[in-house]
Amino acid sequence: MADSGSRAQGAAKVRVGGSLHRLLNTGAVVLVSSSSGSRRTLLTVAWQMPVSMEPPIVAVSVGNERYSHEVIAEARGFVINLPSLENLDLVWKAGIVSGRDGDKFDALGLSPGLSPHLGLPVLDECPAWIECETHSSTDVGDHTVFFGRILEAREEPGFFSERLRVESGARLLHHLGGRWFHTPGPLVEAEGASEE
Repeated sequence: MADSGSRAQGAAKVRVGGSLHRLLNTGAVVLVSSSSGSRRTLLTVAWQMPVSMEPPIVAVSVGNERYSHEVIAEARGFVINLPSLENLDLVWKAGIVSGRDGDKFDALGLSPGLSPHLGLPVLDECPAWIECETHSSTDVGDHTVFFGRILEAREEPGFFSERLRVESGARLLHHLGGRWFHTPGPLVEAEGASEE
């Protein structure tokens, strides 16, 4: 039991709902792309994570009412494009423009390449991408979590080598809410840490 002088006792209460999800939203923002037939989609996603190392599986959470949800649900897979600070304008616009109003790639002046296994749109503007084949999906409240088995990943040299190379400019974006984003600060190392 915490004493009356503990940090938790003096903490301000956060309302459940509303923007509470941003308290846990510490992962990097990604641009998810996919296609089904003649329909292509691109969306900004803050809720993504690795979920299995073997087999390598990642998850992205997409709102059920989104146009991108329809396309990804029909598609065989999706691509997680990892934007950096230089892509901030693209990240913002991809998150506020709807694919229902027209092709987002055209609207944003993008000419994506195609992923090697599934032929899905890949953003050359981003320093790295991960091609995923849909493994499964599950509905969770007002979102669907799409699980993707990683087929291939590519990166610009120096962006990633066993870890993100923030000291070499791998400046991923973290969404704080609204128009606010953050990038990683200086590289720090824990003392006595072992590599496991």
